Amino acid sequence: MCAALAKHGIRTELVVPLHFLSWWKAIRERIDIWDWYAVPRNFRITFLPYPHLGRRFAVRGYALAAAIYARHRKPDLVYTRSNLWVPYWLSRLGCPVVFEAHDLSEERKYPIFHSLSKEMEDGSLQGVVTISKGLALAYIEEGFPSDKVYVLHDGVDLERFGCPLSQFDARKETGLPRDCPIVCYTGSLREAYGIDVLLECALHLSKVLFVFVGGAEQEVKRYKIFCKKKGLKNVLFVGWVANSIVPKYLYASDILAMPYTTKVPTDQFMSPLKMFEYLAARRPIVATDLPTIREVLVHEHNAILVKPDSAGALRSGIERILGEPALAERIAQQARRDAEKYSWSNRAKAIIERFL
Repeated sequence: MCAALAKHGIRTELVVPLHFLSWWKAIRERIDIWDWYAVPRNFRITFLPYPHLGRRFAVRGYALAAAIYARHRKPDLVYTRSNLWVPYWLSRLGCPVVFEAHDLSEERKYPIFHSLSKEMEDGSLQGVVTISKGLALAYIEEGFPSDKVYVLHDGVDLERFGCPLSQFDARKETGLPRDCPIVCYTGSLREAYGIDVLLECALHLSKVLFVFVGGAEQEVKRYKIFCKKKGLKNVLFVGWVANSIVPKYLYASDILAMPYTTKVPTDQFMSPLKMFEYLAARRPIVATDLPTIREVLVHEHNAILVKPDSAGALRSGIERILGEPALAERIAQQARRDAEKYSWSNRAKAIIERFL
């Protein structure tokens, strides 16, 4: 979002908490934040030191430090997320602010949660941006004024998908085999995200290679042990790769899987980043049929939606795509067309037009 705002000519500064242990780890492992997130160096990043005496105090300490710093910078707008104390203090200090909401269950835990709706009426809090319609309705039900709650789904950097590789070239560059269908999943390997369900599909689809890109080291290790016990030889865990490399794995695939289960805590509110990258990759998507997913994906239009928590339903969706190439091509092409609506650039433009 910072890169997209900057591309629209907005002088943008990202302010993040400086946690010295994380900072030292980044230096030790030579992590370049720009490469890590595959974004251009067109905005400023400020690491802000703050009091860190326990998590509860740290959250409030950073929020107050960030609010004071932001006010000192005299911005036309502060756009913030995660920590509700930040928009609360900024509004109290008379600084124009917009809060982006992601998870009502977490945000509602803040003691000043309901005070924010009053700040929208009397203070400088100009609005709440939610990442799904479901979350917007939940905020309105909590008493936030409907005319100041806006829906902007997450998005994708279309420039990263501007020059797509052929499947042949993508498999060559990633080292994936060329003689079998590939189902790809990218992202965290949390159980609630349907990893076990997808692995159960692998048990019954031995001629299909299931590729998992991402996941923490311990998650990858645990699932590798699981596959070895089950005798699964058609599963590959790639582990973490640089963000810029992810599109190559998507291009190398025949199907992109999004098997979220109903155990995902944010299933009523989420807007998964992988969904928009899948759309942009111009590959058939098989995803579970959850309300927030249906806000973007439409069955047999730009994806195949299947019953959640069911390996049988997921397997049937995969088999249908593999058995109906005309359907696969049609929904893949539509997916790419729909991705145009969800670019970070369009999202940034909407924020500029609405709040600046």
